[in-house]
Amino acid sequence: MEKFQLVLVRPQGYLHSEAFRELAETLQLGLTSLGHTAQIQENSFAPGVTNIFLGAHLLSPQQASLVPPGSVIYNLEQLNGAHLAPTYYELASHHQVWDYSLENIEKWTAMNCGFTPVHVPIGYVPEMTRILATQIQDIDVLFYGSLNERRIRILNALRDAGAKVRAQFGVYGKERDELIARSKIILNIHFYSTKVFEIVRVSYLLANSKAVVTESSPLIEDGLADSVRSLAYDSLVEGCLSLLRDEKERRRLEERGFQWFSKRSESEILANALRQCAATPIMPADCISIPRKLNLGSGKDWRPDYFNADCNPYWEPDAVLDFNCPLPIGQPLQTLRFGTIRLQNNFFEEIVANDALEHIPNLATAMTSCLHLLKVGGLFRISVPYDLSWGAWQDPTHVRAFNERSWLYYTDWFWYMGWREARFDLVQFDLGLSPIGENLKKQRVKGEDLVRHPRAVDQLRVTLRKRLLTEAEKQQVDRHLMPPTRRASAASPQCVLGRLAYDVHWKEIPIFITNRNRLDCGFRKLVTWLQNVGQEKITVLDNGSTYPPLLEYYDKLSGVTIIRQDNQGPWAFWRHNKLHLQQETPYIVSDADVSPDNGCPEDLLERLLFVLTRHRDIVLKVGPGLRVDNLPDAYAKKGEVIKHETQFSLEAHRENHQKSSWVVDGTPEMFDAFIDTTFALYHPKSEFPAWHHHYRLDKPYVFEHRP
Repeated sequence: MEKFQLVLVRPQGYLHSEAFRELAETLQLGLTSLGHTAQIQENSFAPGVTNIFLGAHLLSPQQASLVPPGSVIYNLEQLNGAHLAPTYYELASHHQVWDYSLENIEKWTAMNCGFTPVHVPIGYVPEMTRILATQIQDIDVLFYGSLNERRIRILNALRDAGAKVRAQFGVYGKERDELIARSKIILNIHFYSTKVFEIVRVSYLLANSKAVVTESSPLIEDGLADSVRSLAYDSLVEGCLSLLRDEKERRRLEERGFQWFSKRSESEILANALRQCAATPIMPADCISIPRKLNLGSGKDWRPDYFNADCNPYWEPDAVLDFNCPLPIGQPLQTLRFGTIRLQNNFFEEIVANDALEHIPNLATAMTSCLHLLKVGGLFRISVPYDLSWGAWQDPTHVRAFNERSWLYYTDWFWYMGWREARFDLVQFDLGLSPIGENLKKQRVKGEDLVRHPRAVDQLRVTLRKRLLTEAEKQQVDRHLMPPTRRASAASPQCVLGRLAYDVHWKEIPIFITNRNRLDCGFRKLVTWLQNVGQEKITVLDNGSTYPPLLEYYDKLSGVTIIRQDNQGPWAFWRHNKLHLQQETPYIVSDADVSPDNGCPEDLLERLLFVLTRHRDIVLKVGPGLRVDNLPDAYAKKGEVIKHETQFSLEAHRENHQKSSWVVDGTPEMFDAFIDTTFALYHPKSEFPAWHHHYRLDKPYVFEHRP
């Protein structure tokens, strides 16, 4: 019998790896029933055993490189919708992939994995039937998981219809099981528009005889459609309400779900998977070992320890490839030395291009292909003619020459290339002097005087290193790729405010308020004002409040989503919940101790959206001004707060910069001033911005600070 270790990947401070816990326990019990030994560990793999990784998409590139040979990557992500790093896909070229979804299996196969991907659906073990329904079920509809616009819309509609709805995020284990026990219906809504059915989530509910209402999926498994109530998105609300009215049908649905799922033996599923893994060694022909160093444009510079590629078969390269066009990634490719292979992205550790790039008309395509072919951390070593050299234009096949700034678009200005996952860093730059240049150097000609002398430099030698983009850099790409709005604005001047680059009305902007035990210190007034001006999407991130009047207020509050969680601090939206990654439109985050001043106009959100969209190249976030001159005298920190906040006023801005602030296209006066976690509008998917490029509106668009 074999030994297995189930590795739960948990980045530091990341609670949501607990979502894999039930599957890890199911795997452990299934393997044990087959006579194997299996243990569950976090962030630890063992030598001499088969390590099965759950949550491998959370590994950093450095951690991924440490995954031992013979490991299994059990994928639980939706390949169509999830934001997965290239490093994750690279793991599949070296390790066995298991996947719960047949649709995902098709995609893995097209990527040319190192081993044949194996379909391993979620099965049943009796030990996972462990939630006993409470005698009183006081929750009509329970939803747990991260929230986005399409999910919040359904939950709010259910609340408006009178259902007792509980939405939870970041709860697992005993706390989540207690909520499940108290609930009549568990609601499942797809996060992504790809609508892959979340069987990983639902399987645990079926094992515990819960009535599940789910958004329909085009690839739902046979038999499962009768085990849950599967409905189109627009029918979810009425489907839940009808099931709440019909207890007998709800009980029948619970029974059907359990009967169907309990027949899916986890031990049989695992036995079949292990047989397939033993019978399918590394893919023949497609995965023959080739050198992990690529010689681009090999020509006369053929290297035995490199994979040699050239567009001209005369030079007998290993493969005839034209980097002027997109490469045949994943397609059969005939080579002289290695037979039939398939090129893979994220494969090569090094690419060399000696006197090759100057021959390529479509250099952007070639550089993009090289970026994709390289592993994260891989090096691209380039040698090209300098634009003032003799050799730059003596060859009639040259289509370009190069200088010191020829690498900007692939490094610091990567967003112009539309690269969304990775970029290059310039790690080495060297000038190869000609005899003329060497002679000038002996005459102590240096620096710019030497470089700018015609014919003094023959070659540029550059080394680029591939790295993944940060979240801030990804946002930079998104902003750059936004289409211009000049034509639309000119055609419909009345629509300039509220619908610029972002196709969202200001009333549809999601608003998230972080609160802990605050009610009449700004919070109640803020919520009321937002609802009065027609704001439709308000979510409260409650940091473990215990104040009874506030909790009673929550129970009576309609049209607002409450997410209860442990106290995660003022940055929970970004650092813990990662909700920013789910926002497809601009969004607002605010503390609960600010509220609109009595004279604040009702078009504030429209103005904020206008500023953010019109000036998206410079504005990272924008908010109202802050009024602190009305703080009560009894407040112990009144002087301290006034001193701190007045530095962010228009008057302080003018004093510091010795000039007036600027007026933009009919907006009120706007000035740059730091905004922490008070009320502000952010770009989609934006991290908490750096401490600059924040802007505030001045009077009358101001809030008051209420301690």
